[in-house]
Amino acid sequence: MMKTLKLYSLLILLALSLAVPTGLAQRRSTRPAATKTATVLGSRGVDTISAVQLRSYLTFIASDEMEGRDTPSRGLDTTAKFIEMNLGRWGFKPAGDDGTFFQKIALRRDALDASKTLAEINGQKFALGDDFLPNAVSATLTGPPVYVGNGWVIKSKNLDPYQGVDVKDKIMVVLGQPFPGLPRGITRADLAGRQGVDWTNPTTYAQQHGAKGVYAACSPVAWW
Repeated sequence: MMKTLKLYSLLILLALSLAVPTGLAQRRSTRPAATKTATVLGSRGVDTISAVQLRSYLTFIASDEMEGRDTPSRGLDTTAKFIEMNLGRWGFKPAGDDGTFFQKIALRRDALDASKTLAEINGQKFALGDDFLPNAVSATLTGPPVYVGNGWVIKSKNLDPYQGVDVKDKIMVVLGQPFPGLPRGITRADLAGRQGVDWTNPTTYAQQHGAKGVYAACSPVAWW
């Protein structure tokens, strides 16, 4: 299912808005008139912003009335209008679509048909949402399971549970950590080098070696 959603570059606009407080606008009249870029204004604004001003902006943007600013939502639209108003008041030039501060992009939203999403192992059926969470990919997977430990290959730690294990045309069974999190005792700093070469997660390994899917025995299933 495809939907075109209106998204606003809130992070960029918010950073610029917070970096240019009202005090800067008031000081502008004491300086020679000149064309200033957003970068110059933003860097100068950092020197003048106060805790009170920062609190006032963030209190409004993070208020319950903004309803979490979900994408899309009324709260997001209201927040974007608030930032647009301040940017215009401070003299920024819009660089968005049609001379505005906004930019529209297309997003893809996938939807699952719960009635046709099933998982079964040796005659035991698993409930969608309670027992497994599949990716939104239409497919039917049938094959023998193969246990692959935590499923991670990390050369810097001499970790390779696939030695002597052929996963081609099989369903990999991962056990030992919340999928797809790191194995216990491993941090992001241990993932040195290139993904797929020096370190590989279970899903990537399955794709590279012809497995049909990945089943996480300690948490919901992940089919790809």
